[in-house]
Amino acid sequence: MDLLIPSIVMCYNFERGGSMVANLEATIEDLYALPKEQKAELVNGELVLMSPTGAAPSYAASEIFVSLREYARRTRTGHAITDNAAFVVNLSNRKSFSPGAAFYSGRWTGMKFFEGAPDFAVEVRSEGDYGPTAEAAIVLSSRHCLGRESFE
Repeated sequence: MDLLIPSIVMCYNFERGGSMVANLEATIEDLYALPKEQKAELVNGELVLMSPTGAAPSYAASEIFVSLREYARRTRTGHAITDNAAFVVNLSNRKSFSPGAAFYSGRWTGMKFFEGAPDFAVEVRSEGDYGPTAEAAIVLSSRHCLGRESFE
């Protein structure tokens, strides 16, 4: 199974007051306002909705989480995080990040989103994450992931 950084699935153009508003950027508060079952990230000022995954990607992310949880328990240095958790970040093109599995040693935020990027993050490719368009999106996305604006 291929493990890569997330790719954009689709963009959500949201409305305010019944009319489309140009140049209005989505916020972290907009993420909190989404239905509980909806996963999204805040990229380039837009909410990017994430599709549910199939059996194989879900199983792969679960196995990675279990390994990270064992590490967290053994070292007591952080927390293993499952899919659908949001990390609030401050990058040039991204204000949130929601990997398939992660390890986080930052401050515990209770019921709120995690503050800052995880120490380690994995996104498992889904069925639609293959082909030239998806490959290009993954390369672009990976340059901004976890605070690395570019790779050398």
